[in-house]
Amino acid sequence: KNVKGMEHGLNLPKHMAEHVYMFTGESVPVTFRAKKYLLTGLVLLAASFLTRYTLYYRMLAGLCLTIAAAGALRRRTIQP
Repeated sequence: KNVKGMEHGLNLPKHMAEHVYMFTGESVPVTFRAKKYLLTGLVLLAASFLTRYTLYYRMLAGLCLTIAAAGALRRRTIQP
């Protein structure tokens, strides 16, 4: 069976870079937009694994992520 794009074999590194989550279909460019609280929460969560103040950073990260989720939910319910 002829598969589009596979005429010359499988280029695995290119395939894995384009299909990270194993979904099929055409590759499309995307832009990740995040609010400040989401990015801050993710940075604090990462910092909790790198420092000795684990609980402190994880609590602050949880607070930031909760605020980001509440804001996203509020925007989602306001817009049709």
